[in-house]
This record gives sequence, C-alpha cells and structure tokens, in this order.
Amino acid sequence: MIKKKIDQPLLSRTEYLIELEFEGGILPKEKAKEKVIEEIKSDKNLTVIKNIKPHFGEQKADVLVYVYKDEKVMKDLEKTKKKQKEEKKTEEEQKSEDKEEKKEQKEEKKTEEEGKEKNNQKEKEENKEG
Repeated sequence: MIKKKIDQPLLSRTEYLIELEFEGGILPKEKAKEKVIEEIKSDKNLTVIKNIKPHFGEQKADVLVYVYKDEKVMKDLEKTKKKQKEEKKTEEEQKSEDKEEKKEQKEEKKTEEEGKEKNNQKEKEENKEG
C-alpha cells in the first residue's frame, strides 16, 4: 500500500513510502524490492530501497523507495558504501604516498648535505696540509 508519493523532478526520481506485509522475523532488502516492483510496476534497475522500518509487534514495514527516471542520474546520486570506502581508501593511499615521497626527498637532501660537508672538510684539511 502506497502511503506517500513525492515527485522530485530536480533529482529525476520519485520517492515512495510504501507499507509492506511480510512473513518471518525480518524483511530482506531483496524481497522488499521484489514486492515494491510488483506494487508500483517500476523498472528493477532504476528502483532503490533506501530504508526499511519494521512496525513493532506486526509483520509490516514501511519501505522508503526511490525510483529514478535515468540510470546515469541514479549512478551519480546513489554511491554505495563500498564505492565511498574505495574512494576514501584511494585518497588516503595518495596522501600516504605523498608523505613517503616528501620523506624520501628530505632524506636525499640530507645525504647530499652530509656529502657536501665531508667534501668541504676534506678540502679544508688539504688546504691546511698544503
């Protein structure tokens, strides 16, 4: 049963709040998606289950659903947690690589300076001897 339907033209989607009845202890996302698709007759690839809130003591749940009009818009707006983690991980890896490069550059400069100091000391000793 559709409780609420909100068109969101700027986001190219329609938001639904649907009450579903189910059997068992919990309503899996996959089953909720199947039931929602049957009820609102939407495209499986453009339907996203955002939230499932079970009713206490009943075998009913309110399901928040987004049905997109365009797959490209959906992919841009719906980043999965896995993708977000991957992006964050790549950013952190890049930062750590940058830190390592800076550290290596500092070490190279330090060894160059030490080499120059040794050469200067040798030259001074040679000048004193000569």
